[in-house]
Amino acid sequence: MSTFWKVTIGVSLAWILLRATKPRWYQDLMLRAFASDQVAEPGKTPEAQKQFEQCADIAARALLPLGWVIKIAEISTGVTIEQAVQKVQQKVLAMGPPSDTKPETLAKYRETALAAAKA
Repeated sequence: MSTFWKVTIGVSLAWILLRATKPRWYQDLMLRAFASDQVAEPGKTPEAQKQFEQCADIAARALLPLGWVIKIAEISTGVTIEQAVQKVQQKVLAMGPPSDTKPETLAKYRETALAAAKA
Protein backbone atom coordinates (compact mmCIF):
# COMPACT_ATOMS: atom_id res chain seq x y z
CA MET A 1 0.00 0.00 0.00
CA SER A 2 1.45 3.39 -0.95
CA THR A 3 2.24 6.12 1.55
CA PHE A 4 -0.53 8.25 0.10
CA TRP A 5 -3.19 5.68 0.94
CA LYS A 6 -1.73 5.05 4.38
CA VAL A 7 -1.83 8.78 5.15
CA THR A 8 -5.33 9.11 3.69
CA ILE A 9 -6.65 6.22 5.77
CA GLY A 10 -4.84 7.53 8.85
CA VAL A 11 -6.30 11.02 8.42
CA SER A 12 -9.77 9.56 7.92
CA LEU A 13 -9.56 7.45 11.05
CA ALA A 14 -8.13 10.37 13.03
CA TRP A 15 -10.97 12.57 11.79
CA ILE A 16 -13.57 10.05 12.97
CA LEU A 17 -11.93 9.67 16.38
CA LEU A 18 -11.35 13.39 16.77
CA ARG A 19 -14.94 14.10 15.82
CA ALA A 20 -16.03 12.04 18.80
CA THR A 21 -13.49 13.40 21.29
CA LYS A 22 -12.43 16.95 20.34
CA PRO A 23 -14.42 20.15 20.07
CA ARG A 24 -15.68 21.00 16.62
CA TRP A 25 -13.72 24.25 16.38
CA TYR A 26 -10.44 22.33 16.70
CA GLN A 27 -11.02 20.40 13.50
CA ASP A 28 -12.20 23.47 11.61
CA LEU A 29 -9.25 25.52 12.81
CA MET A 30 -6.61 22.98 11.89
CA LEU A 31 -8.08 22.03 8.52
CA ARG A 32 -9.28 25.41 7.31
CA ALA A 33 -7.32 28.19 8.97
CA PHE A 34 -4.01 26.37 8.66
CA ALA A 35 -4.67 24.64 5.33
CA SER A 36 -1.40 25.88 3.83
CA ASP A 37 0.48 24.19 6.69
CA GLN A 38 -0.97 20.83 5.62
CA VAL A 39 1.36 20.66 2.59
CA ALA A 40 5.03 19.69 2.95
CA GLU A 41 7.73 18.12 0.82
CA PRO A 42 8.87 14.62 1.84
CA GLY A 43 12.57 15.22 1.17
CA LYS A 44 14.99 13.47 -1.14
CA THR A 45 16.95 11.13 1.13
CA PRO A 46 15.56 7.89 2.55
CA GLU A 47 16.03 9.26 6.09
CA ALA A 48 14.10 12.42 5.25
CA GLN A 49 11.31 10.38 3.65
CA LYS A 50 11.13 8.11 6.70
CA GLN A 51 10.86 11.11 9.03
CA PHE A 52 8.22 12.62 6.72
CA GLU A 53 6.15 9.43 6.92
CA GLN A 54 6.50 9.35 10.71
CA CYS A 55 5.43 13.00 10.95
CA ALA A 56 2.51 12.38 8.57
CA ASP A 57 1.32 9.50 10.73
CA ILE A 58 1.55 11.58 13.90
CA ALA A 59 -0.15 14.55 12.22
CA ALA A 60 -3.03 12.34 11.11
CA ARG A 61 -3.56 10.99 14.61
CA ALA A 62 -3.33 14.38 16.31
CA LEU A 63 -5.10 16.25 13.51
CA LEU A 64 -2.39 18.87 13.47
CA PRO A 65 -1.08 20.25 10.19
CA LEU A 66 1.79 18.21 8.77
CA GLY A 67 3.96 21.32 8.55
CA TRP A 68 3.47 21.87 12.28
CA VAL A 69 4.54 18.33 13.13
CA ILE A 70 7.64 18.62 10.97
CA LYS A 71 8.51 21.89 12.73
CA ILE A 72 7.84 20.26 16.12
CA ALA A 73 10.22 17.44 15.19
CA GLU A 74 12.90 20.04 14.43
CA ILE A 75 12.49 22.15 17.59
CA SER A 76 11.60 19.64 20.30
CA THR A 77 14.41 18.36 22.49
CA GLY A 78 14.47 15.82 25.27
CA VAL A 79 11.10 14.28 24.41
CA THR A 80 9.71 12.15 21.61
CA ILE A 81 7.91 13.77 18.70
CA GLU A 82 4.65 12.28 19.97
CA GLN A 83 5.11 13.85 23.42
CA ALA A 84 5.94 17.24 21.90
CA VAL A 85 2.90 17.03 19.61
CA GLN A 86 0.71 16.18 22.58
CA LYS A 87 1.99 19.30 24.38
CA VAL A 88 1.15 21.44 21.35
CA GLN A 89 -2.28 19.85 21.02
CA GLN A 90 -3.01 20.49 24.70
CA LYS A 91 -1.84 24.11 24.31
CA VAL A 92 -4.19 24.64 21.35
CA LEU A 93 -7.11 23.19 23.29
CA ALA A 94 -6.24 25.36 26.31
CA MET A 95 -6.01 28.52 24.17
CA GLY A 96 -9.31 27.86 22.44
CA PRO A 97 -10.07 29.23 18.99
CA PRO A 98 -8.32 32.43 17.88
CA SER A 99 -10.24 35.69 18.09
CA ASP A 100 -10.22 36.09 14.29
CA THR A 101 -8.65 34.57 11.20
CA LYS A 102 -6.46 37.47 10.09
CA PRO A 103 -3.05 36.26 8.89
CA GLU A 104 -1.20 38.04 11.69
CA THR A 105 -3.50 36.57 14.34
CA LEU A 106 -3.06 33.05 12.94
CA ALA A 107 0.73 33.51 12.75
CA LYS A 108 0.87 34.53 16.42
CA TYR A 109 -1.46 31.66 17.34
CA ARG A 110 0.80 29.18 15.48
CA GLU A 111 3.91 30.64 17.15
CA THR A 112 2.36 30.36 20.62
CA ALA A 113 1.16 26.80 20.00
CA LEU A 114 4.49 25.60 18.63
CA ALA A 115 6.35 27.18 21.56
CA ALA A 116 4.75 24.51 23.75
CA ALA A 117 6.92 21.89 22.00
CA LYS A 118 10.05 23.54 23.41
CA ALA A 119 8.82 23.54 27.00
